[in-house]
Amino acid sequence: MKIDSTISKKVGQRIKDLRKKRGLTQEKLAELSGIDPKHLQLMESNRPSNSRVDTIQYIASAFGLTISEFFSDESFMADIEKLERLTKMEFL
Repeated sequence: MKIDSTISKKVGQRIKDLRKKRGLTQEKLAELSGIDPKHLQLMESNRPSNSRVDTIQYIASAFGLTISEFFSDESFMADIEKLERLTKMEFL
């Protein structure tokens, strides 16, 4: 599994967790963020998506978050740091 796909899955899980915590459907979040509902569904699935940062920013804004706040979840950041360490080890 590529590191990029792992991070993509983590982003999707973060979106799903925030969406459910706020009681939103995928359709409502897609509407609020201005993205295609099918793309949001793909992002939340276990399949990696090639989402652009601006798409994630639109979603974060729909949650009332900045992009920094979206990525500031401690468990999410711990996973990203772990992936970065693993990537460095692969290249040694």
